[in-house]
Amino acid sequence: MYSWQTDNLEKVWNSGTDKFVDRPLFESAENLTELARYSIETDDFWKCDIYQVYSVATSNPNRTEPLTLWVDDLLVGFRASDTTGYFEGDFVTQSREYIWWGDTQSHAANHLVRFSIKHTDLDGRTRFVVNNQELYGGDSESGVRYSSFYPSKPGIYTVTFNKILQSGGCAIPEPAPNNFWSYSVEFVPPEDESKIPFGVDSAEIAAAFEQYQQQQQQQNEPVKPISTGYIFGTFTAITLVAYTIFDLMFKKRN
Repeated sequence: MYSWQTDNLEKVWNSGTDKFVDRPLFESAENLTELARYSIETDDFWKCDIYQVYSVATSNPNRTEPLTLWVDDLLVGFRASDTTGYFEGDFVTQSREYIWWGDTQSHAANHLVRFSIKHTDLDGRTRFVVNNQELYGGDSESGVRYSSFYPSKPGIYTVTFNKILQSGGCAIPEPAPNNFWSYSVEFVPPEDESKIPFGVDSAEIAAAFEQYQQQQQQQNEPVKPISTGYIFGTFTAITLVAYTIFDLMFKKRN
């Protein structure tokens, strides 16, 4: 993990809010953990020899799920099977179709996808933390290109690839598939500060983990069954109230 990634983890801890970094990067497989991969060529609707591969990963190597808040990030990856993807290097300006080096068109980035990330908290509430973000893919030469997301709260984070916008020399099938692949990752707080790559107070981490455990316990508590006596008592009370109202109305008429 690079120092700027550690800085983002620390910013998330200090602010208590998620952070999405619109600074896609290339990274070799041995430096990270790929959690899931999906190739569009396995879909029946895809009828072209050129295909796209999507992945979900985290920057730390040898990780297992669930991932850990303030330790792990969430990477959304994308590459193409041909050589018309994005390549690594600094660029001056970028349009939807091309990357420009000064006044010279250098390379066509012909693979583009749109994705979203949804968070489901411990109470089952959902919200989009990244919505309809565009990502240019790498290719068979440059490799997978990743966008980075840093979560701030425990729960399930679901990455969904929403739409293929460009597919190199292939025509996108019509109607274009929407929300064609999703993968969910759970994030939990650490039990202590030992694995956090920046300085934190151990008491604060312990408190965050204890709060998480309490929330989990509340969610796992069984719903108490309603007793027969309670149902009978409630029914009797409603009956008595209805009878009293009916009796008063009858006496008033007479």
